[in-house]
Amino acid sequence: MSEKPSKRTTNNITPINSHPKNKRNKQKGLIYLALAGGGVPALGFEIGGLCALEKILNLNEKHETKLNDLLTGYQGVSAGAIVSTLMALGFSPHVIRDVMLEQSAAFPSLSRGTLGTQPLMYFTLIEQLSRGVLRTIASVVNGLIKLDLPMIWLPGKNTPKLSFSDMRVLARLVRYGAFEQANVNNVIHNVLDTIKGGLYTPEGIGQYIKEVIEEFSPYDDSFKSLTKELYLYAAELNTSQVRVFGTHGEHLPYDLVDVPISKCVEISCAIPVFFKPGYLKQTDKYYTDGGVIKSLHLQNLIDRINYVRPSHKTPAIILTFFPFVPPVFPPGSDYTNLSVLEMLSLSLKMTYLEKFNTALRSYRHEEDNNIYIQIFKPSRHSKTARTHPLQDINVQQIAQLNYEGEVAVYRSFLNDYDRLKKIFSQAAIEIAPREEIAVLLKTCRKYYGLQGISSDEPGMDNAIPETPTKEVKNK
Repeated sequence: MSEKPSKRTTNNITPINSHPKNKRNKQKGLIYLALAGGGVPALGFEIGGLCALEKILNLNEKHETKLNDLLTGYQGVSAGAIVSTLMALGFSPHVIRDVMLEQSAAFPSLSRGTLGTQPLMYFTLIEQLSRGVLRTIASVVNGLIKLDLPMIWLPGKNTPKLSFSDMRVLARLVRYGAFEQANVNNVIHNVLDTIKGGLYTPEGIGQYIKEVIEEFSPYDDSFKSLTKELYLYAAELNTSQVRVFGTHGEHLPYDLVDVPISKCVEISCAIPVFFKPGYLKQTDKYYTDGGVIKSLHLQNLIDRINYVRPSHKTPAIILTFFPFVPPVFPPGSDYTNLSVLEMLSLSLKMTYLEKFNTALRSYRHEEDNNIYIQIFKPSRHSKTARTHPLQDINVQQIAQLNYEGEVAVYRSFLNDYDRLKKIFSQAAIEIAPREEIAVLLKTCRKYYGLQGISSDEPGMDNAIPETPTKEVKNK
């Protein structure tokens, strides 16, 4: 498939409530898509889930309705910013999936190498390691120079003879006075302390989005050119505040800054430690991943919904994907066997999940205002949960992640079919029959060419490498 977005019809999005004749206000509710982060694995999971949504939310028997036609707007954080931007540009989930699976050339590949995160990594690490070693050597030399031992540095006729016990004292002085700077802890500290900003640079991501916009879409690298709403999030390092970049900001407490879309995606993806902070000349400030402050930033969408809809009687649905869930390891696993990146990823996922659950508890009352939040998450036993944001994955593993995203959506609808059917019918959208969704669930594994047991349950296959564990022998 090589589908391209249709030509834009306007350079600006007009607030929905300014069109009294707009059919959406009379016949349909508002539907927004909110995507969280999680690196390349999150891209695979979210795209698979969106493909499932496109099959379920059909308006006619021919299944010709596309998900983009139903959505009022998009928002994304980190990796979710990439997917939401691609969809706001008009690419359907199926087209994005085919690009990920290398079955389409609608736009460049979504691999780590293409996104520009890998080539700079190796040079940067060699440079930082060299700096750390040189810093350690300098500490040792400095320690030796500071030793007050003139009989060693200026030997001569008048130099007193040293007994064996004196030599032991001198050796101890040298050991504790100079070479304490070269112990393992200080070497590691010196190496880490010389890594400036992060392990990677996010600039390649911005260049990638810019290329897609300029060469593969009918839009400009500007929010003003989009025909659908799009909101991206980043965190200001100097104020610890969330900054929203998007198409409209009347509902925000500050004015939107005119920043290229590609630059906003870049700074939104700057996961701390992994990526260096991004700088915006328009604001003269540095930014990092918006997920540091909040996981999904649902409050912005809720405020936007309340601003644009005619009344609270107009239903609104927020479809959210949250792939940042920590995994469940086999009983007896040795967590000390995890790599540094895996341990950092696990810690981030635990933090993000807790923030996400806390936020959801505060949004429970929104259903009273006809705002419904539907969440799709991977199982904690899944391969998606076991990946870390910058893990190298091949096409087969991407297919596994796409599959898990589809499964998560299909099972959510099957497990809560009556409620979801009622919610979507209020928005004038008929979802696929339960039996059809069950068939889609059974056949999607075959589509991706996967073998073995379903990957989102205990006892799953090894399509994506397991995190190294050390099993404790049971009696």
